[in-house]
Amino acid sequence: MVEGLRQIREMIKETEGKIQELCEQFPEYEYLLTIPGFGPDVSAKVLGVIGDPDRFQNGKQVLKLAGLDLSADRSGRDSDIAIPEISKRGKADLRYALYQAALIASTRNQDFMRYEGMRLKGWPEYTILRGKVVFEKGKVLGEPGYGRYIKRPVSLHCQKNCIAHRAERIASRQKPGAISKERSRP
Repeated sequence: MVEGLRQIREMIKETEGKIQELCEQFPEYEYLLTIPGFGPDVSAKVLGVIGDPDRFQNGKQVLKLAGLDLSADRSGRDSDIAIPEISKRGKADLRYALYQAALIASTRNQDFMRYEGMRLKGWPEYTILRGKVVFEKGKVLGEPGYGRYIKRPVSLHCQKNCIAHRAERIASRQKPGAISKERSRP
């Protein structure tokens, strides 16, 4: 039984090697690997299902092939309130590969995570690190040395918000009619 498992694993490695060799013959394969979330497996699946990408006029046709286009059942008296849903009429393998790529990119790619964070408004009430609450309602609860700081450039969006927030705080501290300490240049 163990020997059979070893043979199967060797066959899988051999097959993956052949798929890799075949994919490297296509110039599109290298481009697919540059997309966040697209590794060798997802790129091979997408390339295998799509084939020649030049046969498509636009991206909507690829979405339709994957079954990710929106459709709504619009018959009868409820047609005006029909809610569009994903049709799922296309290739399930392509749909699954694109879903996996999006999932990986949204949870592991720092650029995607930063983009998703920019869409949020407000201030965090809780921060959970490795299953422990380390920040709760303005108080740091974490122990020193638990976790690590990853230095990243501050986005322009954050810089503008910080400057506006500081200006509001300074304005709220000054009393009406008080003279500002800043000197104006002539």
